[in-house]
Amino acid sequence: MKIISGQAVAASIGSALLLVLGIVFGLQWADGPDGRSADPIETRNMLRADPFQVQVVASPEAPRIDANKVLVLVTDLVGAPVYGARVTITAILRAMGTMPEMRMPADVTQTGPGQYEGTFSLPMDDSWPLIVRIDKPGVGSATLVFDIATRRRGLELVSGPQDPTGQAAQQ
Repeated sequence: MKIISGQAVAASIGSALLLVLGIVFGLQWADGPDGRSADPIETRNMLRADPFQVQVVASPEAPRIDANKVLVLVTDLVGAPVYGARVTITAILRAMGTMPEMRMPADVTQTGPGQYEGTFSLPMDDSWPLIVRIDKPGVGSATLVFDIATRRRGLELVSGPQDPTGQAAQQ
């Protein structure tokens, strides 16, 4: 009977574990950096903002004082997710009387293929223009301005592209 040292057993287990982790993570990264399929995103409800198609959704649907999220879906014009874009989101309260303009930038991260999520805080009840800018080096940029208001559901497109029916977009 052959006796195997503890070091040999540990090395064998470590090698097997590395192999399994390599397979799991290799498969996870096969389609996109987050493991999700890079299939085209459904573009029916997206705004055309050349050179992109964009959908912007607020959560909660009626923004509130304090924390809010905005999800921005970005594809190219054929519906393929846009990776690595720089997406900035800023809520602005215009100056009133002696109160200066307030800018509330969102902390934006890419959360999936063509998916960008930003979180920002609104310090007071009011109507806030929400500026969404998308930049992709070598591709182009687009800017959309929405109106959001605390306690009112949805986003209203103020400037930028229109929806496919030619109507101002409301989400």
